[in-house]
Amino acid sequence: MESLIDIKYLALPFLVIVLLFVVGIYDYKIIQNASAVGGRILNVPIAWCAVAGSPAVQLPGTIALLPEWYTDNILWRRHERATEYVYLPSAQISFRSGIPIGSNGVHFPIISDLDTRIGQRGDVVLDRNRNTEIVQIGMLCKAEWQEMLRLHPLPGAPIGAIPGIPAVNVRQIRENDGSLSNSLGVSSCPGRCRDTSDIGFPYPGNIMVIDNYYTFPRINSGRPGGNNDPFDQLFSHESGHALGLNCLLSNYYCNTADMRNRMYDHNLDPNSLMFWRQNANPPTGPINNLALSREEVNRARDTATPGGRSAIPGVELDPEHKIVKGNILTTYAVDKYQEIKNLPTSLDLAVLQVSIDTKANKLYLGQELFAKVIPKEEKNLQYWNFVNVDYNKNTGAGWELLKEIGSPLTNFTGIDLVIKAQVNEGRKINGTVWRVTDAEGIVEVFPRNSSLFELITINLI
Repeated sequence: MESLIDIKYLALPFLVIVLLFVVGIYDYKIIQNASAVGGRILNVPIAWCAVAGSPAVQLPGTIALLPEWYTDNILWRRHERATEYVYLPSAQISFRSGIPIGSNGVHFPIISDLDTRIGQRGDVVLDRNRNTEIVQIGMLCKAEWQEMLRLHPLPGAPIGAIPGIPAVNVRQIRENDGSLSNSLGVSSCPGRCRDTSDIGFPYPGNIMVIDNYYTFPRINSGRPGGNNDPFDQLFSHESGHALGLNCLLSNYYCNTADMRNRMYDHNLDPNSLMFWRQNANPPTGPINNLALSREEVNRARDTATPGGRSAIPGVELDPEHKIVKGNILTTYAVDKYQEIKNLPTSLDLAVLQVSIDTKANKLYLGQELFAKVIPKEEKNLQYWNFVNVDYNKNTGAGWELLKEIGSPLTNFTGIDLVIKAQVNEGRKINGTVWRVTDAEGIVEVFPRNSSLFELITINLI
């Protein structure tokens, strides 16, 4: 499998190539309050999309007692409630719109539901074996953001640089048999947040939640359990996973032999935001388990902080009313949806992600595949990346040079950097990085201590 990139500018003393995969883990959701922490406010952008057929698109203005008459307002209020009731008072984290103020005529994208075989238009199937529709919806959201930002670029960001955490508002989540799922949302936890390495990581997080027409009080949606979530605990909980709150923390259920248990990767305290299900205390009251522990606060801030555990693009620091932009720039290239028939999903590229840390001078390349997971018995799977560093198609390696290193045939031109990641039996990964110079031809350039290859599983929880 190959991926092709043009990059307009690049600094390369250190390079990381990461392969991303999707695995399904299923659950319900949660919230409560905690004490504020010191430090600067972290402004984390949310790049919303809404699926056509969801009430936010079809029935704006139906959220009782709230002036949410437009799709943009409905989505904006979701991350605002999470900010007001959970993250700002507890962690000094403020979610903001991925669309900056003053962007007239720009709206959160509305994406099509391409698979309506199960459920109604706007529903998403939580396929426990493949998760194909979830990956597809995420791809469509990123593609729409890319196109919007191509027409309306953000100041100081490269073309196609999607700010913050992608989040999708869907109608309902269903099982394969068409029944409503107990899961009200799914989110991905960055692989890097699962260890203590100080090496940065291109952020792969995503959030997907059902429309709050089915959760907000005073609406008779008919969903089992009723509407009892005035604080949007659902979005707050899924945001927690996207900020790296997982079973490496204290009091989390972490039995890897029992990953299908809904408690897996969740806090066992029923008052916790990250408890494994929504909780009301008293039982007749609203959903109100919103608490974050100090350890969870520290982990969330570490994930969100520029240069921290995981590089969320577009995060801004707010010291004393002065906005300081973060140092991570990220852009995506979204592949066509399974355009090659019968291609194994472990070789089918979904999204290519490129991130640059302008402060640390690091480049990250991430390939997200349609595969739920690469089979352990697979041998010698190769993933090639060709990079045009100087944005000149008339320079770089020709086919004769590429053949010398065993490259597959490609029509891509202007190749200045070649990266091969190889996955071996047991999902062990290694790789090689070459650069191309006019004087010397292809040279294997990056020593082992200046490049890193990782194979990451993205958990949907």
